[in-house]
Amino acid sequence: MGALYRMDSVEIQNLLNLDIICLCETWVHSDDFNVPSFLSDYNMYCVKADKTFRRGRASGGLLILIKKALKLQAKIISTCNVWLFLLLEFANDVLILGTVHLKPDIAFDVIIQDLNREFIDFRLNYGECGIIFGGDFNSRLGESNILDNDIFEGTCFKGCRQSADKEYFLLVGARASAM
Repeated sequence: MGALYRMDSVEIQNLLNLDIICLCETWVHSDDFNVPSFLSDYNMYCVKADKTFRRGRASGGLLILIKKALKLQAKIISTCNVWLFLLLEFANDVLILGTVHLKPDIAFDVIIQDLNREFIDFRLNYGECGIIFGGDFNSRLGESNILDNDIFEGTCFKGCRQSADKEYFLLVGARASAM
Protein backbone atom coordinates (compact mmCIF):
# COMPACT_ATOMS: atom_id res chain seq x y z
CA MET A 1 0.00 0.00 0.00
CA GLY A 2 2.85 2.34 0.72
CA ALA A 3 3.75 2.50 -2.97
CA LEU A 4 0.36 4.10 -3.69
CA TYR A 5 1.39 7.07 -1.55
CA ARG A 6 4.68 7.50 -3.43
CA MET A 7 3.20 7.72 -6.93
CA ASP A 8 3.85 10.77 -9.08
CA SER A 9 1.06 12.58 -10.95
CA VAL A 10 1.58 10.63 -14.20
CA GLU A 11 1.42 7.29 -12.36
CA ILE A 12 -1.70 8.40 -10.50
CA GLN A 13 -3.39 9.45 -13.74
CA ASN A 14 -2.51 6.11 -15.36
CA LEU A 15 -3.97 4.27 -12.38
CA LEU A 16 -7.15 6.35 -12.44
CA ASN A 17 -7.71 5.33 -16.06
CA LEU A 18 -8.39 1.80 -14.78
CA ASP A 19 -11.91 0.73 -13.87
CA ILE A 20 -10.78 -2.23 -11.77
CA ILE A 21 -7.52 -2.58 -9.83
CA CYS A 22 -6.38 -5.79 -8.12
CA LEU A 23 -3.46 -5.65 -5.69
CA CYS A 24 -1.49 -8.39 -3.91
CA GLU A 25 0.76 -8.14 -0.89
CA THR A 26 -0.80 -4.96 0.46
CA TRP A 27 0.69 -5.72 3.90
CA VAL A 28 -2.38 -4.10 5.45
CA HIS A 29 -3.29 -6.02 8.61
CA SER A 30 -5.93 -3.84 10.28
CA ASP A 31 -9.49 -2.86 9.43
CA ASP A 32 -8.85 0.86 9.79
CA PHE A 33 -6.56 1.64 6.89
CA ASN A 34 -6.78 4.50 4.47
CA VAL A 35 -6.22 4.46 0.77
CA PRO A 36 -4.98 7.63 -0.89
CA SER A 37 -7.70 10.22 -1.49
CA PHE A 38 -7.28 9.92 -5.27
CA LEU A 39 -8.92 6.46 -4.96
CA SER A 40 -12.08 7.81 -3.32
CA ASP A 41 -14.11 7.05 -6.46
CA TYR A 42 -13.52 3.31 -5.96
CA ASN A 43 -15.28 0.71 -3.82
CA MET A 44 -12.83 -1.44 -1.84
CA TYR A 45 -12.87 -5.18 -1.16
CA CYS A 46 -9.99 -6.57 0.86
CA VAL A 47 -8.42 -9.45 2.73
CA LYS A 48 -6.14 -8.45 5.57
CA ALA A 49 -2.51 -9.52 5.65
CA ASP A 50 -1.23 -11.92 8.30
CA LYS A 51 0.76 -10.28 11.09
CA THR A 52 2.50 -13.07 12.99
CA PHE A 53 5.14 -11.12 14.88
CA ARG A 54 4.90 -7.81 16.73
CA ARG A 55 7.85 -6.43 14.80
CA GLY A 56 8.23 -6.28 11.05
CA ARG A 57 5.66 -6.03 8.33
CA ALA A 58 2.66 -8.24 7.77
CA SER A 59 2.62 -10.84 5.01
CA GLY A 60 0.10 -10.98 2.18
CA GLY A 61 -3.07 -8.96 1.93
CA LEU A 62 -5.34 -8.52 -1.08
CA LEU A 63 -7.30 -5.56 -2.39
CA ILE A 64 -9.73 -5.12 -5.28
CA LEU A 65 -10.82 -1.59 -6.18
CA ILE A 66 -13.81 -1.05 -8.50
CA LYS A 67 -14.83 2.35 -9.85
CA LYS A 68 -18.12 3.43 -8.33
CA ALA A 69 -19.25 4.78 -11.71
CA LEU A 70 -19.35 1.29 -13.24
CA LYS A 71 -22.86 -0.01 -13.78
CA LEU A 72 -22.47 -3.27 -11.87
CA GLN A 73 -23.16 -4.93 -8.56
CA ALA A 74 -20.21 -6.51 -6.77
CA LYS A 75 -20.22 -8.85 -3.81
CA ILE A 76 -17.62 -11.03 -2.15
CA ILE A 77 -18.36 -14.71 -2.81
CA SER A 78 -15.20 -16.36 -1.48
CA THR A 79 -12.39 -15.14 0.69
CA CYS A 80 -9.60 -16.50 2.85
CA ASN A 81 -6.04 -15.41 3.62
CA VAL A 82 -4.95 -16.63 0.16
CA TRP A 83 -7.64 -15.34 -2.21
CA LEU A 84 -10.46 -12.89 -2.76
CA PHE A 85 -13.22 -13.55 -5.32
CA LEU A 86 -16.03 -11.18 -6.26
CA LEU A 87 -19.20 -11.80 -8.24
CA LEU A 88 -19.70 -8.92 -10.66
CA GLU A 89 -23.23 -8.60 -12.01
CA PHE A 90 -23.69 -6.42 -15.07
CA ALA A 91 -26.98 -5.63 -16.84
CA ASN A 92 -27.15 -9.00 -18.63
CA ASP A 93 -23.99 -10.79 -17.60
CA VAL A 94 -22.12 -12.24 -14.65
CA LEU A 95 -18.36 -12.46 -14.12
CA ILE A 96 -16.25 -13.80 -11.28
CA LEU A 97 -13.12 -11.74 -10.58
CA GLY A 98 -10.42 -12.83 -8.18
CA THR A 99 -6.96 -12.12 -6.95
CA VAL A 100 -4.70 -14.71 -5.33
CA HIS A 101 -1.51 -14.59 -3.27
CA LEU A 102 0.26 -17.92 -2.75
CA LYS A 103 3.09 -17.45 -0.30
CA PRO A 104 6.28 -19.40 -1.08
CA ASP A 105 6.05 -21.38 2.17
CA ILE A 106 2.42 -22.44 1.68
CA ALA A 107 1.33 -26.05 1.11
CA PHE A 108 0.68 -25.66 -2.62
CA ASP A 109 -0.93 -29.08 -3.02
CA VAL A 110 -3.54 -28.32 -0.35
CA ILE A 111 -4.25 -24.79 -1.60
CA ILE A 112 -4.60 -25.93 -5.21
CA GLN A 113 -7.17 -28.53 -4.13
CA ASP A 114 -9.03 -25.89 -2.10
CA LEU A 115 -8.97 -23.50 -5.04
CA ASN A 116 -10.25 -26.25 -7.33
CA ARG A 117 -13.18 -26.86 -4.96
CA GLU A 118 -13.98 -23.14 -5.08
CA PHE A 119 -14.05 -23.23 -8.89
CA ILE A 120 -16.39 -26.23 -8.81
CA ASP A 121 -18.66 -24.31 -6.41
CA PHE A 122 -18.54 -21.28 -8.72
CA ARG A 123 -19.77 -23.43 -11.62
CA LEU A 124 -22.51 -25.01 -9.50
CA ASN A 125 -23.71 -21.67 -8.10
CA TYR A 126 -23.18 -19.31 -11.04
CA GLY A 127 -23.21 -21.53 -14.14
CA GLU A 128 -20.95 -21.01 -17.12
CA CYS A 129 -19.99 -17.42 -16.31
CA GLY A 130 -16.55 -16.07 -17.06
CA ILE A 131 -13.85 -16.30 -14.41
CA ILE A 132 -10.84 -14.00 -14.38
CA PHE A 133 -8.21 -14.30 -11.70
CA GLY A 134 -4.62 -13.32 -11.30
CA GLY A 135 -2.17 -12.45 -8.61
CA ASP A 136 1.10 -13.59 -7.15
CA PHE A 137 1.48 -17.34 -7.49
CA ASN A 138 5.17 -17.43 -6.54
CA SER A 139 5.61 -19.90 -9.38
CA ARG A 140 8.83 -21.72 -10.06
CA LEU A 141 9.81 -20.25 -13.43
CA GLY A 142 13.49 -19.70 -12.83
CA GLU A 143 15.01 -17.98 -15.84
CA SER A 144 12.27 -19.11 -18.25
CA ASN A 145 10.97 -16.35 -20.50
CA ILE A 146 7.87 -17.90 -22.01
CA LEU A 147 6.33 -14.70 -23.37
CA ASP A 148 6.98 -13.24 -26.80
CA ASN A 149 8.41 -9.71 -26.53
CA ASP A 150 6.08 -8.52 -29.33
CA ILE A 151 3.10 -8.64 -26.98
CA PHE A 152 4.69 -5.95 -24.83
CA GLU A 153 5.12 -3.35 -27.62
CA GLY A 154 3.46 -0.07 -26.73
CA THR A 155 3.19 -0.96 -23.04
CA CYS A 156 5.25 -0.31 -19.94
CA PHE A 157 5.95 -4.04 -19.58
CA LYS A 158 8.78 -6.20 -20.84
CA GLY A 159 9.23 -9.92 -21.29
CA CYS A 160 12.69 -10.18 -19.77
CA ARG A 161 12.69 -11.97 -16.45
CA GLN A 162 15.43 -12.34 -13.89
CA SER A 163 15.06 -14.67 -10.97
CA ALA A 164 16.80 -15.18 -7.68
CA ASP A 165 14.88 -18.45 -7.29
CA LYS A 166 17.60 -20.95 -6.40
CA GLU A 167 15.05 -23.64 -5.57
CA TYR A 168 13.96 -23.70 -9.22
CA PHE A 169 17.47 -24.63 -10.31
CA LEU A 170 17.59 -27.39 -7.68
CA LEU A 171 14.26 -28.78 -8.93
CA VAL A 172 15.37 -28.68 -12.58
CA GLY A 173 18.71 -30.28 -11.69
CA ALA A 174 17.04 -33.06 -9.69
CA ARG A 175 14.58 -33.74 -12.51
CA ALA A 176 17.37 -33.86 -15.12
CA SER A 177 19.46 -36.28 -13.06
CA ALA A 178 16.45 -38.57 -12.57
CA MET A 179 16.02 -39.02 -16.34
